[in-house]
Amino acid sequence: MFERNLYVASVLEELAFLLEITGANVFKIQAYKRAARTLRTLESPLEDVSQLDDIKGIGSGIKGIVSTVLDGSLPQELVDLREDIPSGIFEIARLPGLGPKSLKTLLENDIIDTKTLEEKARSQTLREIPGFGEKTESRILEDLQRLKHQRNLYLGKDAWSFAKRLIERIYQYKKEDILTIEVTGELRRFEPQVSVVELIVKTSFDFEKKRLLDFLKLSKEETKDGFLYKSPEGYLIKIHFAKENDFGSVYLRTTGTKEFVDSFGNTESFAEESEVFKENGFNFVPPELRHTPEAVRFLHEPLPELVMLKDIKGDLHMHSNYSDGVTSILEMAKKAKSVGYEYIAISDHSKSLTVANGLDDKRLLEQGQEIDDLNQEREIGIWIFKAIEVDILKDGSLDLSNQTLERLDFVTASVHSAFRMSKTEMTDRIIKAMENPYVHSIGHITGRLLGRRPGYELDWERIIKAAKKTHTALELNASPERLDIAEEFLGAVIENNIKIVINTDAHSPEGFLDMNFGVMTARRGLVETRHVLNTLSLADFSSWLKEPRKS
Repeated sequence: MFERNLYVASVLEELAFLLEITGANVFKIQAYKRAARTLRTLESPLEDVSQLDDIKGIGSGIKGIVSTVLDGSLPQELVDLREDIPSGIFEIARLPGLGPKSLKTLLENDIIDTKTLEEKARSQTLREIPGFGEKTESRILEDLQRLKHQRNLYLGKDAWSFAKRLIERIYQYKKEDILTIEVTGELRRFEPQVSVVELIVKTSFDFEKKRLLDFLKLSKEETKDGFLYKSPEGYLIKIHFAKENDFGSVYLRTTGTKEFVDSFGNTESFAEESEVFKENGFNFVPPELRHTPEAVRFLHEPLPELVMLKDIKGDLHMHSNYSDGVTSILEMAKKAKSVGYEYIAISDHSKSLTVANGLDDKRLLEQGQEIDDLNQEREIGIWIFKAIEVDILKDGSLDLSNQTLERLDFVTASVHSAFRMSKTEMTDRIIKAMENPYVHSIGHITGRLLGRRPGYELDWERIIKAAKKTHTALELNASPERLDIAEEFLGAVIENNIKIVINTDAHSPEGFLDMNFGVMTARRGLVETRHVLNTLSLADFSSWLKEPRKS
């Protein structure tokens, strides 16, 4: 979807979130949320507020906010809320399980930063506050310890979005003197989380760097690595400048890693990065691989046929407005067709996940009929498989019967509750789901949420053995806050010839764009095209579905 549309939607979502914390009018909050969903699904880039005329749910007030954001500013309401709400609350908001209602309660009890929250939890007085019991207190202490290691990290996708906005802003300064701007550093290597947003700016020889930095109105911040710049949104920024004659050299060095760059002899004064590789007699190694020990080997040896975005033929995990998606099956199918897919699977949540409006047998049957009708019309030009993301219950059973599951084309089984089981219990739970004859794939296998939830522990040796025996695919969830299977486990998966399926878990049409994050994570784990189930054509995937798998 379009970057500016997503940014405007994110502003409205932040407004709604902060208003919830302050206990504002619920109708206003819901209006902001609905408008944000609408903006995320617009089929054209938002250039002028007049494009929102006659759209239901977007009145003059919201148009005023959109207009302000399009002009490069923030709405005063958001500025005021950010000033009124103590900054420590935003840090507390990163803890899993603490929504606006809980944050409002903490604020009302003068708990406005993580230090105070930890003191209250350790002194066992947090449990005295309504809504915060003994178990919650214990969980918060565990989560606070994890947060200390994540405090200065940003989700890769969020950092990419910010970098694109910053690039737009830099181009507004003096475009004739700025020849090109590229993302570099951790972002260019597609790290799942990044500490600094790094850009490289190719400029003319008489370019005045200080004036640009003054124009951007960035504050300076001292870090252990020296002075960096900081944006109002909180991102740490490092801007590298290069001239035409040394751009390639600076690009290589700033992309890193240091260990990879140290493999080179001459890295000085090359206009193009490819020239640095050629001068040193090396093969070109893509940025997303340069963090691996194998990167140096690939300087001399050919790369395997790693999966690429263009290889993906379909997406087998997405949600429609039957459960917690924001749009119809038809709209999801149209968007999938527009990005070149041959097939999709509508995998809405099952009945146990009531918070996501999960489907029971009756509603799943109704959805299946709609999918049959769409496939019969054949006007979309893409095949829709009937599917489900079925809940794995605490004992490893599924929350829909086998009689229901056998009517579906593709079944993804996922854990959405009871995350704090022991390693053995959770491993047993997932293996039991794999052994179900109708389960094709295990979704977001460790349940991690980057920066918020570490994921449950698994005995990977047993998981790999069971997946191989039952011929169950493992999902690499491309949602940027998941990217799970984690990269460090991908090697063991592919060595055992277990199929990986890269899915977006999209809840709206723009969610399909997350596929690139999944593909890049797979490439970082040296996953080849042949390892990925949804690189199969429609005909070959349909044949795979008919193969006997469980043993």
